[in-house]
Amino acid sequence: MAALCSQEFSIYHGVFIASLLLTFGLSLYEWSQRYFENDLPRGQKVFMYCGAVNVTIGILLWTVLYPRDCNGTATSLYPIVAIVDGVFWLLRGLQFRSEAAAQAQGGRTATGSNGTGDAEGER
Repeated sequence: MAALCSQEFSIYHGVFIASLLLTFGLSLYEWSQRYFENDLPRGQKVFMYCGAVNVTIGILLWTVLYPRDCNGTATSLYPIVAIVDGVFWLLRGLQFRSEAAAQAQGGRTATGSNGTGDAEGER
């Protein structure tokens, strides 16, 4: 039983560390891309994907991977934190999508440029 518990704890901690690395990696990537200010659709994709992965990891850590039958198992708060963090990332992705849509709407005007500096109106 001790070997099985040791293996369960190893898997749990490995996935826990992977989730922390995902969080740290996303933060660094977002910073390196200047918070996706010039590429909102890409930011949406990154945050939606990472959010879904983090929610999935949180659910797995809370249910399937949690070593329940082992002695000395303390209740871990991290699965809940991972789920909340993942939902936050999903909402952030939706925010990027709405900002991109607002920019696309703001870019469409009644007059356009023909590249020579002369404005052309719609007819």
